[in-house]
Amino acid sequence: MNIYNIRSTMELLTCAVPQGSILGPILFLIYVNDINNSNNMHVLSFADDTTVSLSSNNIPQLYQNMNIELERLNNWFKANRLCLNVKKTKFILFKPQGGNIANYNGNIILNGENVDQISNHSNEKSFKFLGIHIDESLSWKHHINKVTKKISSANYIINKVKNILPKSSLRNLYSSLIHSHINYGLPIWGSARNLNSVFKLQKRSIRIINAKPYKYHTEPLFKSSQILKVKDRYHVNSLIFMHKLMYHKLPRSFDCLDYFKPGDKPLTRQSDLAQCTKPRTTFSSLLPYHQFPRIWNELDAGTRNMTSLSQFKNTVKKLLTDKYESIIFCDNMFCKQCYPA
Repeated sequence: MNIYNIRSTMELLTCAVPQGSILGPILFLIYVNDINNSNNMHVLSFADDTTVSLSSNNIPQLYQNMNIELERLNNWFKANRLCLNVKKTKFILFKPQGGNIANYNGNIILNGENVDQISNHSNEKSFKFLGIHIDESLSWKHHINKVTKKISSANYIINKVKNILPKSSLRNLYSSLIHSHINYGLPIWGSARNLNSVFKLQKRSIRIINAKPYKYHTEPLFKSSQILKVKDRYHVNSLIFMHKLMYHKLPRSFDCLDYFKPGDKPLTRQSDLAQCTKPRTTFSSLLPYHQFPRIWNELDAGTRNMTSLSQFKNTVKKLLTDKYESIIFCDNMFCKQCYPA
């Protein structure tokens, strides 16, 4: 390489993959395909982003086991001539809010260096994993804060052009600038308790698109625009996942989720219900493990037995939008919509 008449030294490469090549990603996946065999942790890989996890009821033992397994993983990196940047590696201890393990101070060691922890007591409160901001209590408040900021910015943009563009264009802006952020990963964080902050901004968006003033009743606008409220969108996305799971339309890696399904028998009107267990805590009741089967089982049998995914989507969306009121009259005497001066 020659930059400003300065030429870098030449080095002989014994193994490498050209950057930007077509075969590069495939060759890399083949190269790291045996990483699961190097340790006893659960390994989740997406391209060059790898996450490992362990679980235990004994926190000190959990830290000890993690350090042992990370040493094995580090040996695999060395054997495969790969270098892991410890500074970019983080660890997080998932626990319910108010748990009695908050004061435990343990160290995770990787290649002789301490790995920084993501926690409410550290500088970094959450980390971004495939576009989702995750915190130690799975409250999703940090991710929701990021989403609300993006929606607020989008609302500002749409509000600036609402008198210039037609309603159809404003609807397209909503889909690209707002709906995309609401819909991404919604089955994961859509059961959060502080989802109302997203819903308030979504109502603001609907008013802007329909040229309605502040405090205007939004439910008729959702119905006429055929846009689902964020909570109902969460239900639709959860049901789509369950439909794909029950009818074996998901990747084969999801076949291990047998606790959602009644078995491998063909679906009938008696066997289309998902296996649903009673949650032990309020925290666990909000997780997909309990939320998805409950939402699925609340559907009528006729909808559950629709084998066509597109027909199922349209039917579920119609069931939800049909519940929206076309006209609302409130008893608030100060409501300028219901009680105009």
